[in-house]
Amino acid sequence: MTQRSDGLTLWARIALVPGLILVAVLVAIDWQRAADLASPMINGQAIWGRDFANVWSAGRILFEGNLPILYDIPAYQAWQAEHLAAEMDQHNYSYPPTSLLYVWLPALLPYTAALIFWLVASAAAFFLAARPWLREAGLSSWIALLLPTSALCLWAGHYGLFFGALWLIAWREVDRRPALSGVATGLMIIKPHLALLMPLLFALRRQWRAFGFAALTVGLLVGASILLFGIGPWQTYLSATSGVQLSLVDNVGTYFALMMPSMVTTAFAYGEGPELAWGLQIASGLIVLALLIVRPPRDAAALGLLAAIATFLILPYGFNYDMTVVGLAALLLAHRSAIERDWARLVIAALVVSLPPAMLFIGRIDIRPAPILLFLLFLAAWSRPELLTARRDAVRRYA
Repeated sequence: MTQRSDGLTLWARIALVPGLILVAVLVAIDWQRAADLASPMINGQAIWGRDFANVWSAGRILFEGNLPILYDIPAYQAWQAEHLAAEMDQHNYSYPPTSLLYVWLPALLPYTAALIFWLVASAAAFFLAARPWLREAGLSSWIALLLPTSALCLWAGHYGLFFGALWLIAWREVDRRPALSGVATGLMIIKPHLALLMPLLFALRRQWRAFGFAALTVGLLVGASILLFGIGPWQTYLSATSGVQLSLVDNVGTYFALMMPSMVTTAFAYGEGPELAWGLQIASGLIVLALLIVRPPRDAAALGLLAAIATFLILPYGFNYDMTVVGLAALLLAHRSAIERDWARLVIAALVVSLPPAMLFIGRIDIRPAPILLFLLFLAAWSRPELLTARRDAVRRYA
């Protein structure tokens, strides 16, 4: 199989192309719709940086001492209309109050400068975290930033690259430096639902030190947020904000629904009732969870990548820009499957490499293959986990 200077097989390189083209199209559309580059607005609704607007807004609101409006959606949107752009809509602050411990940092800068800082910092974090994984596979570290999931996350201005970096650190270090692994896991409280499997998998591996440090980190962060900002933000976040976010699962007429890969949202989009939609979600999630528990990979790195895929099959709530580690896992599987000429696994993995940005286009014509492709990717990786972590020259070749 022909390989290039970056170590990546030709077929794996080809797998990157469709997704990168689609993200380039998204950026080009935004550029075309931006009437005035001096304004942060793109098309009368969206803003450059998209989700980052929430991070910056929260920091500025914190500086103003006006925290009661943070989780009050009408008041929060009114603040953004006054301080960012009057045309903005559909924004609400969905992150836990622990985020207030750091959102002040980018808010020290004007919005455009803060956005550039955020994008560079998130790209650097994922690049550094993914580098040992890629080097171990004999691949260039720069591939981390050429993943369609990475490009999509930069377009969306989202936490996905930061979260992905924490995930990769946690599973890289779980056996060697469990305390660091636990701290990285605790920091995942920025999007706590995505870390759903971490305590269970630490327990299955009997990594109690990592488990303990994760719990300690979460406890310290929650305690610090309560000490500094009071209990009120937590009460509102747990009682109201979480419900608002969960309501997106069956709100299939929104742009958000195009970005959700879950079985339940897909079933709702095809007109199924709640009994069947939730039944499919629960059934598929239980199957994946059972396979992960009954026969987990022995190698921690393989388990980490497999668990990232499983997370989006188990959770009803998740988005394409959260799938940074899934994108890396799919590319590694495509690369090693190409070496072995395992064409079935190669096709599945290649499709998932470009799936996250593709969802925004094909979902508009009611083509929603995300849960099926993720399930196939999980099975392909679970049945041969060595393809996720073995070095290029250690993969057994077929005759």
